[in-house]
Amino acid sequence: MQRLSPHQASLVPLKSVVETEKKLSVEADFRLPSLSGHPLPRQVFRSTYFDTLDHCLTRASITLRRRIEKGSPVWQLKLPLNGARREIELRDGSMTPPARFVDALIVLLEGKELMPIADLQTSRTGMRVRDEKHHDVEVVLDTVSVLREGSVIQRFKEVEIESLNGDETGIDKLASTLYGAGSRHH
Repeated sequence: MQRLSPHQASLVPLKSVVETEKKLSVEADFRLPSLSGHPLPRQVFRSTYFDTLDHCLTRASITLRRRIEKGSPVWQLKLPLNGARREIELRDGSMTPPARFVDALIVLLEGKELMPIADLQTSRTGMRVRDEKHHDVEVVLDTVSVLREGSVIQRFKEVEIESLNGDETGIDKLASTLYGAGSRHH
């Protein structure tokens, strides 16, 4: 893949959204209960998470990852924002964190090196549900494999409820339904 010059890289557009979500823990045999809505297409993606040796990003509730879905790489930086998170995406094929993201984190990093700390493969299924206020909420069940040198060393499942318009009301109502089906706080 051709590497972009710093000037060219600065011209690549960023996508930025505010995500309001809740994650729930579930047992390995958990299935989503019947929800009224539209099924989402099954997704499989691989994510490599980056942090410093002393986990300064994690301590600051910041996530930096490189995700590959359908062969297409994207870098995602998630920053805390008043109980929600700002997610910034950059389409960049590099294997190392893009300079634009590293530069944005320079004060926090204090010269520390970012390195891969976790490699996950996720299989996602779910539903898009419309609440009584006609807000769309996605409820997904992720089956996650933690990888080390290509081998699975751990598996777990989790549910994520995400409001597509930032309203937490639909999230809380769906969380109550999912607690009744056996999920629990993350």
